[in-house]
Amino acid sequence: MSKAKAVLSSEEEAAKRIQHTAAPGNFLKETMNGDLTMAADLVDLVISESDNPTILDAGCGRGHWVIEMAQKYPQAVVTGLDVKPIDLKDCGDSIPSNCFWRNLDLEGDLGILENSFDVIHVRAVASQIVNFERVVEQLFKALKPHGLLLLVAGEQSFYGPDRLPLPQDQCSTQKAMRLLHEYTLNEGFSIEAYYHWHDWLTGRSDVEKVLSQDVWVPFELGTGTASEMCRHFLLEYTDFMPKACPDVPEFHGENNL
Repeated sequence: MSKAKAVLSSEEEAAKRIQHTAAPGNFLKETMNGDLTMAADLVDLVISESDNPTILDAGCGRGHWVIEMAQKYPQAVVTGLDVKPIDLKDCGDSIPSNCFWRNLDLEGDLGILENSFDVIHVRAVASQIVNFERVVEQLFKALKPHGLLLLVAGEQSFYGPDRLPLPQDQCSTQKAMRLLHEYTLNEGFSIEAYYHWHDWLTGRSDVEKVLSQDVWVPFELGTGTASEMCRHFLLEYTDFMPKACPDVPEFHGENNL
């Protein structure tokens, strides 16, 4: 389990960590020293011990992570799953032959996936899931024996250099994050599911080990590179930002800049 927290830093430091890239997934990747997960060693181990390694990205969005994992593990079959058709037009000819795509609702019946994957990755989907515990239950059934489930979420709050919470609404991004959190709670989504992950997982008799880690993401208050990357990241991963933030025009989409 990993949870990302935004910590205030200088624009120079934040830009150095996040770098200049248009791929939203890299916003998190750069905070993990270039790795695609916070458990790269475990993923390597599980994949190396499987005769027919398989990886699932549950809630894959545009599929950036799926493509990068397929490139990193050419011996594995990597599948991206999302409720919406996967739009791959911006990927060009870079899609590896070991990449596959499925359209399924994570809150629907996933029985067809039972006992299919060595590694399952779930990132930033709780804001659009009503019953996240049921989703986790189904994904466990989709794992092969001794498989690895990676749960990743972002805490929608900001911290200072002392890692104490900052006062609210010091910039448009901070305000948008607060409004998004309130909106998703009011709509009945499981945005705070990560508070319960540890209890859910440690309470299961079929779980061998539970590891958790906080990831501190450098961020600056203002309109610099890091702020813009965060804005693009939110617009990419959350369809209802305009509804959640009606009075924050920066989060209404590209045409509203």
